[in-house]
Amino acid sequence: MTAILRAAEDGRELWSVSHINDPDHALDVTGEPPAEFEEIRRKYEKQQAEDDDVYWLQEIPLELARRLSGYRVDEDPIDFIALARPSAGGEKEAVSSGLLGRVFALFNAK
Repeated sequence: MTAILRAAEDGRELWSVSHINDPDHALDVTGEPPAEFEEIRRKYEKQQAEDDDVYWLQEIPLELARRLSGYRVDEDPIDFIALARPSAGGEKEAVSSGLLGRVFALFNAK
């Protein structure tokens, strides 16, 4: 499995943690991921050393995403929190049910 987690601000990448599904590719880290990263990395590196039958390092970006957002794509795809935005009349208006519609609604809400 390929897993990539990135953070950006003003169009500039701040950090990235990725695992590409390739036997020669372990884990790429650029920038300075949040503090939670080191604990997660240690956990899965230890599991990898103890159980070589499973490629545990691919879990690192996925688990970091869950810690930061409460969402893990391979376990909770339909449980993402529904969002709503205020309409012109003040009541809450449903946002598109798609993930991108809900995420981009945050930027349009005023």
